[in-house]
Parts: sequence; structure tokens; C-alpha cells
Amino acid sequence: MPFAKAEQNFHAAAINGINAQLYWPGRGHIPVTELVLDILLPQAYRGLDRFGVDPAVRDRLLGIVEERCRTRRNGAVWQVETVRALERGAGMDRLSALREMLRRYCSFLSGNKPVHTWPVEPAR
Repeated sequence: MPFAKAEQNFHAAAINGINAQLYWPGRGHIPVTELVLDILLPQAYRGLDRFGVDPAVRDRLLGIVEERCRTRRNGAVWQVETVRALERGAGMDRLSALREMLRRYCSFLSGNKPVHTWPVEPAR
């Protein structure tokens, strides 16, 4: 892939996150989630197998990446959705919603569950 295309991909991913459209040789521009699910994850599975990574560890970690793509929810998406839910559903002002989102983030983080499984809900 030409460097210019890789640079464009980098900027598109930085700006659009999980909604980015990236260039891939032989495929053109495709959604990043499609690139990960159809091309990159299968390569990762094969590569980890070649290096002798325990299949249970491989499946757990790559499964998290897969589910983030399928649910279209990563940490950034969870944060935005949570702040919106707190502002709209709970009537919080922006600063209060951001503080509550951060409090929840820290709480969920300590639970060691993948971010795509965290609930998005108004104030408790």
C-alpha cells in the first residue's frame, strides 16, 4: 500500500473512529469494521496460531475485538452515548454528565469486562 494511502487511513480513523472508511488494496474503501472482521482478524488468528498462543487466550482477546466491531461500540462510542444519555435522559448539564460518565468508566473498568458490554443508561 502506498504511504499516502496509509496516511489517509490514519487520518480517517483518527477523525471517524469506528465509523471510518479505510482503503485496502484489492478492496478499495471499506468500513473499518468490515476490514477488521473480514481481513485483519482472520490474519491475526492465523498469526497467533503460528506463534503458539494458547487458543483460549487468542479467542478471548480477538473475540473482544470482533464484538466491538459487531456492536460498533468501543470506548469512545460508549463515552459519547453515555454522556448523551445522561444529558437527555437524566437532564444533567454537560459538566455533570461528563463527571458521571468518568465515574462510571472507572467503576466498569475495575470490573474487567469489555467496554462493548457496559450499559449505557441515564442516571441511576
